[in-house]
Amino acid sequence: MWVNIDNKRFEFHSDYDSFNKSNNSWRKQNVDAYKFQKFGATNVFIKRMESPSKYISGFGFLQKVKGKKFHSLPMIYDLVETRENNQTVYYLFQEAISGQTLEEVMKYKVFKLNIQRFLRDIYGGLEVIWKQGYWFSDFVEKNIFIGNNGWYYLIDLDSVVSLDILPMEDHHFLGTINRNYKNAIASLWYKDTFGYPFPIVKEHLKGDTINALELFIFMGQLRYFIDHLESSEFLCAQSRKQVPKYLLVLNQLYTKNCFLSAFSFKALHQQKPLQFKVLENYNETVLFPSHKTIWIDFKKKRILIKQ
Repeated sequence: MWVNIDNKRFEFHSDYDSFNKSNNSWRKQNVDAYKFQKFGATNVFIKRMESPSKYISGFGFLQKVKGKKFHSLPMIYDLVETRENNQTVYYLFQEAISGQTLEEVMKYKVFKLNIQRFLRDIYGGLEVIWKQGYWFSDFVEKNIFIGNNGWYYLIDLDSVVSLDILPMEDHHFLGTINRNYKNAIASLWYKDTFGYPFPIVKEHLKGDTINALELFIFMGQLRYFIDHLESSEFLCAQSRKQVPKYLLVLNQLYTKNCFLSAFSFKALHQQKPLQFKVLENYNETVLFPSHKTIWIDFKKKRILIKQ
């Protein structure tokens, strides 16, 4: 097959062996196989997908952004359909970014968090996805990437979901995603803290709205962890339960306004994601007023440097 990589055409011959999967250069990512390969001087992440396109939630998004460069998202070079063993398969050719996922960094390394850049990069990536008519369905640490260049990225773009599908909906596209942040927003915040009936939240809360709030509570959870190093784990359910009460103590009015302005019980059909300036100001005035960069060792529960 011929593929376009950074405006150049290359011939690609897949060495994927369906009958002897242990003897090839491919690795597994959930149900899909992937590998890295160079095309000229360009290192490329290749993902092989056997699912029909109608079962790949982000298939339309990949087609829309193919060949376009966006800040905070790996570039999609090409998406090619082919036939193997009497079956249609798709090969995704994506920019290979040097670095590690946030999940890997939290387990094995020190996380250098440039607060403003992290917010700007992740919000910027989310905004690109929203503008294409989709939302980032699997907001979780393994899908946030820390580049060696100091940038932060969103990955796993084939799992983005149309804005027509609601986050709390019982839909097959949402069957395998991590729901930690979504459930916290729907249940711990809107239902338990602000008294919204859960059916209202489930039937109306939109994907772009929940994405911005996922970023909001990620930062809030980080502040809670930093202030409770001895008694908390960043990723545990107990920490997520404590965050609403904690943030309301830090600044009740501002915290409440962020949630109620994003998803008003009186204007369910007039939702708008929290604007970047609101998130930025909340972080600068409530969560991290004295620091711009923090080095965090999650494994040893230590803050090494604050600047």
